[in-house]
Amino acid sequence: MEKMFNYELMRLEKEGKLAWLTFTRENQLNAMNNAGVDQINRIASTLRDDPNVRVVIIRGAGRAFCTGIDLKELAAGGIELDYHH
Repeated sequence: MEKMFNYELMRLEKEGKLAWLTFTRENQLNAMNNAGVDQINRIASTLRDDPNVRVVIIRGAGRAFCTGIDLKELAAGGIELDYHH
Protein backbone atom coordinates (compact mmCIF):
# COMPACT_ATOMS: atom_id res chain seq x y z
CA MET A 1 0.00 0.00 0.00
CA GLU A 2 1.22 3.48 -0.84
CA LYS A 3 -0.62 5.61 1.69
CA MET A 4 -2.37 4.80 4.93
CA PHE A 5 -4.48 7.18 6.98
CA ASN A 6 -5.63 6.16 10.45
CA TYR A 7 -8.77 7.73 11.81
CA GLU A 8 -10.28 7.08 15.23
CA LEU A 9 -12.69 4.39 13.96
CA MET A 10 -11.45 3.62 10.45
CA ARG A 11 -8.37 3.14 8.34
CA LEU A 12 -7.98 4.34 4.74
CA GLU A 13 -5.35 2.82 2.47
CA LYS A 14 -4.59 3.78 -1.12
CA GLU A 15 -2.60 2.16 -3.87
CA GLY A 16 -2.84 3.54 -7.37
CA LYS A 17 -6.48 3.86 -8.34
CA LEU A 18 -7.69 1.62 -5.48
CA ALA A 19 -8.69 2.63 -1.96
CA TRP A 20 -9.60 0.38 0.96
CA LEU A 21 -11.71 1.76 3.82
CA THR A 22 -11.65 -0.53 6.86
CA PHE A 23 -13.94 -0.11 9.86
CA THR A 24 -11.81 -0.72 12.98
CA ARG A 25 -14.29 -0.94 15.88
CA GLU A 26 -13.77 -4.70 16.18
CA ASN A 27 -14.85 -4.90 19.82
CA GLN A 28 -18.20 -3.34 18.89
CA LEU A 29 -18.55 -5.42 15.68
CA ASN A 30 -17.93 -2.19 13.73
CA ALA A 31 -21.28 -0.72 14.80
CA MET A 32 -21.73 2.89 13.64
CA ASN A 33 -22.02 5.73 16.11
CA ASN A 34 -22.06 9.51 15.57
CA ALA A 35 -18.28 9.70 15.28
CA GLY A 36 -18.25 6.86 12.74
CA VAL A 37 -20.88 8.53 10.58
CA ASP A 38 -18.95 11.80 10.68
CA GLN A 39 -15.69 10.07 9.76
CA ILE A 40 -17.16 8.07 6.87
CA ASN A 41 -18.78 11.23 5.48
CA ARG A 42 -15.48 13.12 5.62
CA ILE A 43 -13.59 10.22 4.05
CA ALA A 44 -16.22 9.89 1.29
CA SER A 45 -15.86 13.59 0.46
CA THR A 46 -12.08 13.25 0.35
CA LEU A 47 -12.26 10.23 -1.95
CA ARG A 48 -14.85 11.91 -4.17
CA ASP A 49 -12.43 14.79 -4.73
CA ASP A 50 -9.39 12.55 -5.36
CA PRO A 51 -8.97 12.25 -9.14
CA ASN A 52 -6.63 9.27 -8.73
CA VAL A 53 -9.08 6.97 -6.90
CA ARG A 54 -11.44 4.96 -9.11
CA VAL A 55 -12.50 2.07 -6.85
CA VAL A 56 -13.23 2.05 -3.10
CA ILE A 57 -13.50 -1.23 -1.23
CA ILE A 58 -15.24 -1.01 2.15
CA ARG A 59 -14.60 -3.75 4.68
CA GLY A 60 -14.75 -4.43 8.39
CA ALA A 61 -11.90 -5.59 10.60
CA GLY A 62 -12.56 -8.62 12.78
CA ARG A 63 -15.51 -10.97 12.52
CA ALA A 64 -18.18 -8.50 11.34
CA PHE A 65 -18.39 -6.08 8.45
CA CYS A 66 -20.74 -3.70 10.31
CA THR A 67 -23.69 -4.52 12.54
CA GLY A 68 -25.41 -1.20 11.81
CA ILE A 69 -26.23 1.48 14.36
CA ASP A 70 -24.54 1.22 17.77
CA LEU A 71 -27.52 0.04 19.85
CA LYS A 72 -25.79 0.64 23.20
CA GLU A 73 -25.11 4.25 22.26
CA LEU A 74 -28.65 4.61 20.88
CA ALA A 75 -30.21 3.25 24.11
CA ALA A 76 -28.08 5.64 26.16
CA GLY A 77 -29.35 8.61 24.14
CA GLY A 78 -25.96 9.13 22.53
CA ILE A 79 -27.07 8.97 18.89
CA GLU A 80 -28.13 12.34 17.51
CA LEU A 81 -31.35 12.46 15.46
CA ASP A 82 -29.36 13.81 12.49
CA TYR A 83 -27.83 10.34 12.24
CA HIS A 84 -31.12 9.04 10.84
CA HIS A 85 -31.44 11.62 8.04
